Amino acid sequence: QLYRCMLMQRELGLVMARLHRPVDARARFVGALRAARDSREWGSQRNLLQDLGQVARTQGDLVLARAYVEELLLQTPEGCADSEVALTSLALAHHRALDVAGARELLDRAIQCSQKPSMARLALLADLARTPFRKPEDARLLEQGLGALRDSGAQDAGDLALLRHIEGRFYLEQDAHRGQALLRQALADASKLPAANVSARKARVYSYTSLILDAGRTGELAQGLALFAEEHAMPAPERCVLGVTVDDERTFVVARDAEGRLLGHHDTGRTAPLEGVEGLVPGAVMKALRACPSVDILARPPVQGRAGLLPSDIAWSYRVGGLPNTPPSQAKAQRIIVTDVLAPASLHLPTLRAWNPASDTGEGLTLLRGAEATPPRVLAAMRDATEVQVHAHGIIDPSVADASVLVLSPEATGGRFALTTGDLKGQRLRGRPVVLLAACYAGHTSAYLHENFGLPLAFIESGARAVLAATQEIPDDEAHAFFEPVLARIRDGVPAAIALRDERQAWLRRHASAWVQQVLLFE
Repeated sequence: QLYRCMLMQRELGLVMARLHRPVDARARFVGALRAARDSREWGSQRNLLQDLGQVARTQGDLVLARAYVEELLLQTPEGCADSEVALTSLALAHHRALDVAGARELLDRAIQCSQKPSMARLALLADLARTPFRKPEDARLLEQGLGALRDSGAQDAGDLALLRHIEGRFYLEQDAHRGQALLRQALADASKLPAANVSARKARVYSYTSLILDAGRTGELAQGLALFAEEHAMPAPERCVLGVTVDDERTFVVARDAEGRLLGHHDTGRTAPLEGVEGLVPGAVMKALRACPSVDILARPPVQGRAGLLPSDIAWSYRVGGLPNTPPSQAKAQRIIVTDVLAPASLHLPTLRAWNPASDTGEGLTLLRGAEATPPRVLAAMRDATEVQVHAHGIIDPSVADASVLVLSPEATGGRFALTTGDLKGQRLRGRPVVLLAACYAGHTSAYLHENFGLPLAFIESGARAVLAATQEIPDDEAHAFFEPVLARIRDGVPAAIALRDERQAWLRRHASAWVQQVLLFE
């Protein structure tokens, strides 16, 4: 029975990994690994070490990824073929850490062990094509691998789109016209598939990455900015816009200033994975944008959602999607305030002060307090709201979710208390509200290669027109004093980016606490 449970746990983990739910996948794999060790199923244990290494690499934990795979190699029998998958996985981890020489060496060892192709191996060949470590035989290996995988019949339509992207990414470095055509075909193939298809989403984002960075490399700034806008499903802005993307060693920044003049910067000098975004935008570009009333930032993973991309004295916001950020037309405002949340005692969280805004009384206001502030009730109340304020704790627990969660009052049955990004999927916020997440870490996002996860992004995707959230702790005794004037300005018709900038600057002149610099705006 233990053996059957272990197999089922692993199968569930593989499904979660396929659906790009790494937190759930890791939990299943860890449980299965424990059972494999208890039952001394050494073959299953090796498989699970491989699975856990892939999940850790997906989550960007390269140290843990290498630890799992290196332990796997130590436990693998002498046969070279048994080491091929582990060597390929380790090569990918080295490449993510920008150890290109190490990645090439490990990939060559994997190829010597087995000629059987994998998508991971082909993707690494495509990435090595733009480096000094490419080899003449790589084109043959790529074509053989692509043919074998396509002929196997094991690839779904999303996988085939991703294979087309890999082919385009490889040839873009040698034959720009051929590479661009293949990448455009990958985009067309991916567009026909549902958003739930993870491989199709990856093919779409990765193809835009290659096309955008190719435009940056060749100095085609207008084309690069147009591609940023195209990916966001919006017309190319004519002024006061900034596009930023980072991919391994490459960075591309393109902007239009207040006069519509194009500026850009492209480099390939990164030697370590991206840690922070301060200094990513060159001084000349930043100086040109200072004349703008506000700046729309079209940032891509892993840049999107990070604090400090532009200084706090510039009005700016992360632009997500192509919907207009004007308020919906309706007869009256519907405002929701969530406060006095009863966090579960098991979390040992301090009691937050009640939010009692003196101006927020009268018609159109709904207060959800105490035991009423459960996730289902909050979700239901938000659907027609034009403004949503959530005053609660925010926590980051990588074992529970791949983004921060809001701690609300537990339901009477089941005890569910967390509002997560998953809860917002499929929700439609018909009033297109301005959302204030006055909760610690509510602005925190998890960055994967093809997408970011976070509460602000989930709210925007559900229909919010603007979201205010902080990436770090918020002092409970200061939250009301800062956020209430920001919201009051927005209600009066001041653009959200300008309202946030002006109140932030006024706050910094009066107070020593600088947490307000970590408050981000998503539109």
